Amino acid sequence: MNRDAYLNLRFAVETEFVNALNDPQYDERAGVNSLMRLFLSALAEQEVARQRSARKFKTFRRNPEAVAPSWAYRKPGSVPGFPTLR
Repeated sequence: MNRDAYLNLRFAVETEFVNALNDPQYDERAGVNSLMRLFLSALAEQEVARQRSARKFKTFRRNPEAVAPSWAYRKPGSVPGFPTLR
């Protein structure tokens, strides 16, 4: 969970507690249900974000117009024939 999502969830839970303390007719069962809805929605958002990133990773396609650098065609471990500037 990123920082913004955490802060939003914390603010929502804090608001729920403040409403419970200020309302004399507050129903504890409804309050618990509301808190659980908040936590479950946060977990659902996190899971959706995870699935989106996994889908992006699995469906990644290289741009066919991209030009590969020259070092990509060298044999691994070989040294180029000309000195490089370092």
